[in-house]
Amino acid sequence: MSKLKIAAEMLLLMGLIEGCGMMSKSDDEAPKSVRLPQKIAVDIPVVLQEDAQSQKKIIAKSEEDENKSVGFLELKGDVAYLEEQENKLKLDLLFVEPLMEEIVERCQEKALEENCYIPDEALTYVVTQTFKDKITAIDPEESRDYEVGEELVFGDIDFVRYASDALYQYGLSLHDFSAYDSTTAIQWSEDQSHVYSYYEEQLEEANNTIAIDYHVAGSTERMAVEDRLSMVDYHDQFYFNLQQYSPEVYTLNARSKIVDQGVLTQAFASEGTLDANGGEMLFVGVYPEYRLREYERFDALGDALYDEWCTSDDEACLVEDEGTWWYEGDEQYTPEDTEAINARFDRLEERLAL
Repeated sequence: MSKLKIAAEMLLLMGLIEGCGMMSKSDDEAPKSVRLPQKIAVDIPVVLQEDAQSQKKIIAKSEEDENKSVGFLELKGDVAYLEEQENKLKLDLLFVEPLMEEIVERCQEKALEENCYIPDEALTYVVTQTFKDKITAIDPEESRDYEVGEELVFGDIDFVRYASDALYQYGLSLHDFSAYDSTTAIQWSEDQSHVYSYYEEQLEEANNTIAIDYHVAGSTERMAVEDRLSMVDYHDQFYFNLQQYSPEVYTLNARSKIVDQGVLTQAFASEGTLDANGGEMLFVGVYPEYRLREYERFDALGDALYDEWCTSDDEACLVEDEGTWWYEGDEQYTPEDTEAINARFDRLEERLAL
């Protein structure tokens, strides 16, 4: 028998002050059922997803020219890591889904904003093939730890309801669902148009956290992500904002910093637009040996159509200074483009200072 032990830590309180609303008699009537969010993040565009083929491209490009497409490869690597972290949140939602009916039933008598605590070993669930298949779809390796017919034991869950006019209507706090020494907190609105999720995992000598603030309005979806990995002398931060205007049109901006032994060893910022045919991206990077400014256009498969980059040991990377720039492709910036492009690069470097 498998036992998933859940110690409640009300990390929900980090953001739930905003979720408080005025209580009314009708608001206080407990729902008979509560739907968990079906989506917690914007789908990552295909061109930013890692696969075996893109890994081969990374190796080939690094051997051919270490400066080419540095920003694009950095972004893809961070997005791949982001997807791994997001899957941990999805797993915890999957584990709690079969328990929601009993959680709501146990918490029927609780008033709005009153925490409902369910202790350790209070809830059980028998693994079905359907449940195992859902785990496999998210993380095949995790699925190997569960057998059909196996009973899972849960507990230490906090559930809370908020008023209909609050920012969120529901909140859950879970501990050790898909990993030991991990805590998941999730808050969501009744219509699931706004979902805030938080995952923290205490590793040996390291602390790993991810927070995703997801909104949907009509055909537009957007999310703001903050991901941190912290150790005694090492800190890795990644911020990612992605907006999807339609199934095939995205805008994004991101920044990343790595500090090792108190020294900034790597930082980059990016912004761009993507659609079904590909996209364009601007990058700026700061590394111990050089600075980078890069503009790239690519097709739907991520292959570069045009690449223009400058590396320098100082800040003299201006588009009009052709002596410091390298090009691959059939076109270059026209004079009227340079001022606007340089202004965009300057804004990205300002973002790195945040």
